[in-house]
Amino acid sequence: MATRTDFLKLILPGRGEYVDTWDEPFNEDMQKIEDFSASVNQELSEARKGLTTLGEFLDVSHFNDGSLKATPEVERARSSYVYGDKNDEGEDRSLSDHLELADKELWLGREGVVDLRSAMARRQVPFSNMILSGAKDDNGYPTWLSFSDMVATVRGDLEENIYMIDGKLCRTRASEDIDLDGSSNDTWYFLFAQFNEEGLIVIDGNSEDSPPDDPSGITSSDVNSDARIFTDTTYPDWTAQNVKAGDILKITSGLDKGSYIIKEVAPGGEVDKLEIVGKFPVGGISSLDYEIYDPLAVTLGFSAVKEEVEGRLYIGEVYIESGAITEARPYHFKDIFVGEWREVDVSGSPGTFEEIYDHNLGTDLVDVLVQASQADDGSAPVEQMCFTAIRGFTESSFGVDLNNALGVSVNNTLEFNQGNFNDNATGATHAADELNGDVTASISGTISATPTGEIQPSRSVLAKWDRKKIWIKNLVSQLFYRDYDGAEVQTGYIRVVISKRG
Repeated sequence: MATRTDFLKLILPGRGEYVDTWDEPFNEDMQKIEDFSASVNQELSEARKGLTTLGEFLDVSHFNDGSLKATPEVERARSSYVYGDKNDEGEDRSLSDHLELADKELWLGREGVVDLRSAMARRQVPFSNMILSGAKDDNGYPTWLSFSDMVATVRGDLEENIYMIDGKLCRTRASEDIDLDGSSNDTWYFLFAQFNEEGLIVIDGNSEDSPPDDPSGITSSDVNSDARIFTDTTYPDWTAQNVKAGDILKITSGLDKGSYIIKEVAPGGEVDKLEIVGKFPVGGISSLDYEIYDPLAVTLGFSAVKEEVEGRLYIGEVYIESGAITEARPYHFKDIFVGEWREVDVSGSPGTFEEIYDHNLGTDLVDVLVQASQADDGSAPVEQMCFTAIRGFTESSFGVDLNNALGVSVNNTLEFNQGNFNDNATGATHAADELNGDVTASISGTISATPTGEIQPSRSVLAKWDRKKIWIKNLVSQLFYRDYDGAEVQTGYIRVVISKRG
């Protein structure tokens, strides 16, 4: 009875089998051997990658003992423009050595804290919390805060609001509402931005969290056949979804699971596509759950008390009256208020001015400068005003009686006459060589005088402020200031520069 081999399943005839039909199993076996040989030969040829022998191909990446050679890419990575290609002993630096040096630099740069970001933040003290930039008007005043009814709106869509919180950069880049519904009337409330270590989710594409749309991500290839493109049919236009370059795409399921930086939104003008930095490991995967993060996003909120909270920056205030917000005060950028130039004219009656600025720094702990100029465009010098005030004087405030300055008699106490001294007090006459003892005189009369003229400060203003406003007015009627050259001016321009302290 015929049997078959285990691998190629060749027929092995038994004794006396296939008489006059031996060609059938023989030819079948030969064909199997032919097909197998051709398959092996094709695979070997393809494995040589165009080289003459398979051994020649293996020599490219293997030593004679079978160990792997370093690839050109690894060879290049061993050399660093910072560390060079040799270690301190003059030996070739390995890739592991290079990576260890880089790791050590990162570790040293952290200075004992959890990451470089935190280490850099520590160096920002004492200027660790402030609004750095945002939408503003022509005078540099912030315009990013609006309100309606009981809702305050932080306008990050006009221009990104950039904050520094505990020394770390973060932002608001869309229009976001803060709902104060239920808050008390006749009360100021403080708006804040709360730092988030990982940022916030912009798009939640986890199917279990997103009914009824159930977003489903797809990884695919770009025009160069590299797996760099991410799509989701739920979002045919990513540009309308507040997704930006630099956001983090975190795929939470499938073979392409991992985190990727978004390089471009709508690459090549295709608004339904996102391009990542690098490539997906596999690509061509669908039905993927995912999340897209803005790594610098903050959480907005409000508080009735302005208390110190870690990771919190107060960005403005709103006032509630009769069940609605009636006033909103956005804090100024970089903890500095620079008021616009305002025209001053004290030449007429009553010869005074008062200017009120909304500095909106949220504190009365400030340094104040008041400046004056003859131009409001920088074309004339700026001069510093003072806060000096001199108490007024009456005619009898002080002085010396000019008729009796020291109470000495108009007639001399001792009179010299032809070589002798006459003592007018006793009538005695003394020769010059007989005068001895102490010559004394008494001081009598009242020390008094009447001053003339008027004592006035020449470039001073009066000022007062609270955590929202500052009031400025002149101290001397019909005088604005005496300028650098000594001229008294009655017209010009004034502004305030206020810096937050602490």
